[in-house]
Amino acid sequence: MLAKRKEEFELYQEVPAVKSVEIPQPKLNTTLRAKCFILVVLLSIMAMFTIIRSAENVSRGYELVSIKAQADKLERSNEQLKLDIAYMKSPQRIKQIATQDLGMVVPKEVYFASQKTQ
Repeated sequence: MLAKRKEEFELYQEVPAVKSVEIPQPKLNTTLRAKCFILVVLLSIMAMFTIIRSAENVSRGYELVSIKAQADKLERSNEQLKLDIAYMKSPQRIKQIATQDLGMVVPKEVYFASQKTQ
């Protein structure tokens, strides 16, 4: 039994350590990293500028549509006012107001004065 334990002990003995070979770390290229960072920043700024310009164009488009709608509404209102003016100036309306509201009458005979030249 003691011999058997010795054999088992031999099985679990540590294996001599292998010498580790150090892998050299690559040297970081900081100038390339800085150039890439500057490129990313410039591209981001250009993208933001493009987005801001697009947003301004869209808002100006909406404003233009709103102003055109307001101009159309004012033109319709102007046409309605022109019709109202024409109606107010009509001789039939003036005659109706004179006879009904003011109590005037249309004369039966109409006299014209003429100037005689000598």
